[in-house]
Amino acid sequence: MALGPYSIRFVMRDTLPHNLEVILPNADPTKPDPLREDGKIYIPDFMPKTRDHYTILGEFVGDWGRVETNLAFLFNALLGKTDIQSSWTVFSKMGMKQVIDAVNGLGTLKLTDEGIAALVALMERTSKLNSKRNVIVHGHWCLELFFWVYKGDVRVGSHLLRIVQPDDHRLQKEFNDPKNQKVRTKYSFTPKRIAAATNDAVSLAKDLTDFRQTLEGYLLPEDQAQKQ
Repeated sequence: MALGPYSIRFVMRDTLPHNLEVILPNADPTKPDPLREDGKIYIPDFMPKTRDHYTILGEFVGDWGRVETNLAFLFNALLGKTDIQSSWTVFSKMGMKQVIDAVNGLGTLKLTDEGIAALVALMERTSKLNSKRNVIVHGHWCLELFFWVYKGDVRVGSHLLRIVQPDDHRLQKEFNDPKNQKVRTKYSFTPKRIAAATNDAVSLAKDLTDFRQTLEGYLLPEDQAQKQ
């Protein structure tokens, strides 16, 4: 169900003993109507009261940009070019998978075994973070309400998610299963997990720069000679 900048999902963890009436937002969610009737679920009560999730999203986008920039400088260094503009022109036309394959390929051509191992480890981290980035950046905000029964009473909880709905209908079914955390965590992120991904991006950006700055020590002898 779409609602402004959010969609709303309902997840049933139990079979409910009776029907519930869901009241959609018709007022400012930061100022919910204090008059509430039993047996009705008022969506404004569960909607975010701050815009902190947008701040968290923006921080991730910014630090992922640092990863891409530092990866472009590493790509340029492996090519052995001093003209960063030419390298950036090529780099910017490639998808991230192509970039990772190209960087790994240049590494196997020019680096020692130790250097290759270090570079491959960096590219594996880049690939994993890029998968998260695709959901975080291309997803949308979803308010998920989940219902369960406790001592005969219907309980309601909620959380805000950044989600991408799987294309495969089989995965959609698994995604809708609250017990299938493996699939759910692949296609959805809470603000807390987005913040953790931002920390990963900060760390990766630094490590890409550190590796580039020590790259000469990993070059094969013939490539070191060419640089001199």
